[in-house]
Formats: sequence, C-alpha cells, structure tokens
Amino acid sequence: MIALWHEGALGDLLIARLAIRALRKKYARQKIILFARHEARIIFKKVGLVDEAWPTSLSLLEKIKMKLNKAYVFSHQKELEELLTSLSGFPWQKIPSRPPELEKHLALVQWQKVGSLAFTKEDLFLEKDLPKGRFIFIHPGGGGSFKCASIKFWLDVYTFLKNSGFNSLFLLGPGEKDLKNKLPQDSYVILENIEMAWQKLKEGLAFLGHDSGLSHLAAALGLPTLALFGPTRWQNWAPFGHVLVVQTSCECLKNNKDPRICGGLCLKNITFEAVKPVFQKYLSTIPRSYPDQMTKKEVEPGLQLKADYFAELGIEVVEVAVAHFL
Repeated sequence: MIALWHEGALGDLLIARLAIRALRKKYARQKIILFARHEARIIFKKVGLVDEAWPTSLSLLEKIKMKLNKAYVFSHQKELEELLTSLSGFPWQKIPSRPPELEKHLALVQWQKVGSLAFTKEDLFLEKDLPKGRFIFIHPGGGGSFKCASIKFWLDVYTFLKNSGFNSLFLLGPGEKDLKNKLPQDSYVILENIEMAWQKLKEGLAFLGHDSGLSHLAAALGLPTLALFGPTRWQNWAPFGHVLVVQTSCECLKNNKDPRICGGLCLKNITFEAVKPVFQKYLSTIPRSYPDQMTKKEVEPGLQLKADYFAELGIEVVEVAVAHFL
C-alpha cells in the first residue's frame, strides 16, 4: 500500500497530478491512498489516479499504517515529514511543495523527485476525453485580490466576447458571490463545490482567468486556458496543459517582494486594450493553444513573445509591456 499526503490548496494539489501519475505508473499493482486537505481529492479517485481519497486525518492514517510499503508527503516543512514518520512508525519521503529555483516549474520538480518516468502529452490531463463545449468561461476571482485584475477589465472582456459572437459565462466560486451584483443578469454561474466546477468546465470551449485554483482545474481537464499573471511567477506556478500565460509587468517580481505586502498595482490598472491583441490572436487558435509558429514579428507592438516557455508542460507565454498600463 502506498500513502500520499498533501496539505495544499486546489492549485497546489492539481500541480501535483504529474507526480501522482508517475507514482500510479510506478506502483501500478499496489493500492494508493491519497490524503489531501482539499476536496479535489475526490476527482483524483474518480479518474483513477488513486484508489482511495481521504482527508488529511491522523486517525485515518492510524488505520493503515501497518500496511504501508511506501509513503510520500508533499511539503516544504521538514516538521510534517518528521511528524508523519513518528506517528506512523514508517519513513515518509518528502516531495517539495515549493519550487527550489526561480526558473523551475513545481510540477517538473515533483515529477523528477519521484523517479522521472517518461510522460506524454496525455499525462498532463486528468481525463482522456477533453472538453468540447460551447462556452468561453471567465473567472474574475482568485486565491487573493493581489492576483486579480479589476472587475471592469473582465466586464470589458465579456463585452468583447459577446460582440465577437462567443457564448461567454462568468464562473464564481462560493467566496465570490458578492461579484454577482456587478455582473450582467444571467451572465454567471455560482460553483458551489468542486464536483460542480468539474462538470461545468466540461461544457467549455476555453477558459480565461488568473493564477487561481480554478484555472488549474480548467487546464487539468484539457480546456484551452488563458491565465493572466502579475505578481506571482508563472515559471513556478502556471497551470499546464493547453495554456497561454499573459505575464504583466509587476514591481513585486522585479524587486523580489512578497506580492501581498508589495503595495504595487500590478494587475489592478491593466486595461483590456493592453491585451486585446493577445486575446484576439488566442481566440482565433481555439481549440489549440497559442500557435507554435508565433514569432516576435507577428506580435502586436508593445507585446513581447517569450521564447523560454516550458513546452513540455504545454505552457506558452506572452509578456505585456509597462506602456499598456494606465
């Protein structure tokens, strides 16, 4: 029996899917139990990545500790590894939950830690059948307001999509219900739980959002995803699959400051006009992600295509110049 322990939030757990899939291949004949704090653990069980999915409960761990053959904990704290080892009487192997280097994506760091088995493009996704829906979903929220553009920005995106003939829909999580008063009537759906989000995203044609757990879920399902990044490092945390990252200029990153206390505006003053050329080009390539043949000469003035994207994870990146801010 193999035990996996993960205390992270939705996005963190979904980043770990590549390592968990590698462990599934490595221990194909053994039962794998995932202990995870986030309720998305149920999705990992339903798609067959693990055999059982339980909350992070020490009392539940007590029931299986005598059956363990291997145990892994996703953590950046040595104390958790030591605690689980002490309580179970079995050594736990730590898998990093924070990237050790600025230019390394956490998913690849974790994957290499568990054995570096080869993975294919299909391994990036939770399911074999990718979404083939009709909606372009917009998620105006995220795990922190410092990661988010203004609601006016996303209303401008919504208007642009509507005028372009797309069926678009805002997605709101339980903690974002207050935003509904700022949105047009019948333009939004409130996702009450992770299963509802999982099923709703399958109706998508594409997904537009921030550095958020829902962006990670959309990408994990294979939905073409545009993720707007500002104060957080896409190199470490970007969703992966069919993903275009739009990286905006941010003082937090330049000065290596904590974005929660930086005080910089980052995404707050960005206008839709600043990234409209990127959105137009992106939407013209659906259901593919940003075209491989894109070159700097083809990018609109003021935009710079970064060549050092992480192609193996299906991530491509465009950087927005400072001149496009108010």
